[in-house]
Amino acid sequence: MPDAAPGASALRDAAGEAPALRDNAPVLPAAALDAPSPRDAAPAAPFPREAATAAPPSPTPTDQPHQHTELLGPLLFLLLVAAALTGDERAWEAVDRHAAHPAAPTGAELCRQAWSGPRPALHDVPRRLRETVAGLPADRETTQAWLLLWAAAAVDSLGEHCALWSAFARRHAYATQTFTDSLRAHDDFLHGNWDTALAAARAGARTSAEHGYALAETLFLQTAGQILAARGDRAGLDALEPMLGARAGERRLRLVTDQLRGMRTRCALGEGHAEEAWLHARDLTPPGAVADRDPWTHLSLVDRVQAAVDSGRAEEARRHLRAVRASGLARVSAHHAFLVTVAEAIAAAAADDDGDDDDEGKGVDVDRRFAAVYARPDARNWPFPLARAHLAHAVWLRRQHRPEQAATHCRTALAAFTRLDATPWAARATRELAAADADIKAAALAAGHHPLLTAQETRIARLAAQGLTNRQIGARLSLSPRTIGAHLYRIFPKLGITTRAGIARALEGG
Repeated sequence: MPDAAPGASALRDAAGEAPALRDNAPVLPAAALDAPSPRDAAPAAPFPREAATAAPPSPTPTDQPHQHTELLGPLLFLLLVAAALTGDERAWEAVDRHAAHPAAPTGAELCRQAWSGPRPALHDVPRRLRETVAGLPADRETTQAWLLLWAAAAVDSLGEHCALWSAFARRHAYATQTFTDSLRAHDDFLHGNWDTALAAARAGARTSAEHGYALAETLFLQTAGQILAARGDRAGLDALEPMLGARAGERRLRLVTDQLRGMRTRCALGEGHAEEAWLHARDLTPPGAVADRDPWTHLSLVDRVQAAVDSGRAEEARRHLRAVRASGLARVSAHHAFLVTVAEAIAAAAADDDGDDDDEGKGVDVDRRFAAVYARPDARNWPFPLARAHLAHAVWLRRQHRPEQAATHCRTALAAFTRLDATPWAARATRELAAADADIKAAALAAGHHPLLTAQETRIARLAAQGLTNRQIGARLSLSPRTIGAHLYRIFPKLGITTRAGIARALEGG
């Protein structure tokens, strides 16, 4: 089996020292990350000898080709985790070479594509993943299952594969449990189960640290940071950042470093600090580019676009979205497509504020783009970005002098943010709702009718406040007394009164 990088050779040598590694694939990434960090370690396979020592020793030599073949799957899993976390090209070269080996598990190539691209080839990964998972042995953990689990994490489809999770149900090794729990917590975060995810992340990080499993601890802390950032808990994020940042620096974990930038961007956006958000967001990806070796770039896409828009750089947002579309990112999974749709709607609303002559045409396009967000059958699976779409739509609608519609979207966003305990975002929705309600009231007064009543109801209420009977009011308005009574029946609860005597006072208060 030819070597693609020095690290790959080191991995194979390490395997020779501990052949039982093939039965212990789950502990490999944890052991690799937990080991001391020599400055000259080959990024293609972080600390392979330390990883090998995590497996039980065996006196059996591994100089036979079939024994190396048996180790190929577990070692590929280690390489794939290392490559995904570090983004190092030498690691990817080793993965590319060995994933194509005839003896490699079928899940290896699928996992490689899921984490590395190129993007146009990714759209088929979810379907192939479902088919491959369906063929797994029932309730039996295999290297293939580990590769598929890691592939599912890349394309945000962990929650779709109950059969995949069942492959680990009877495994009680702590390394296995913590690694799978860390991925479950991440999946819960994506789907808006934030209290569950945060509790699991904090408990998991604590116990992982106690047992010395730094990989699981890092993944748990990363999920906790995502939630703290979205909830605007700057103090909590500040306390967590040094540990995550130091580990990312020591282990050269580019994925973690990028996620930290995304957290800072999201936290600043929630607080309304657009310029600060942009300073963080611009370092996430080069302007107008989407890298193949950046599998979770979609998780910060809405933040990057909104940071550009809110800081007055709408053209930067549009430029980035053109690159996103060209990359095929929207075809990777339903979640990818949804986030791209949200980002495009937010950018379209900003474009409509540019003051172009074709205001009516732009307005139709903005409405159409937000309608595309809400029309997705899976939109409710991701409540946080959905709520942000409702809020952005509300802001745009109010600027278009459509306050009633704006208020409806504000209430939807506020309910979601409140449930998620996303305090700064809820505060933004509350302020926007108050502004929309004020616009509604002002428009009603300008039109000569009470803000809580229709024009017809206002006329009837004013006549009733003057002491006229239903018959007298009907004669004035050419309506029957019965119709006047029906109107008053609806007017009373709107004004919060129960008798005609309270009408005048209620109208004065409006």
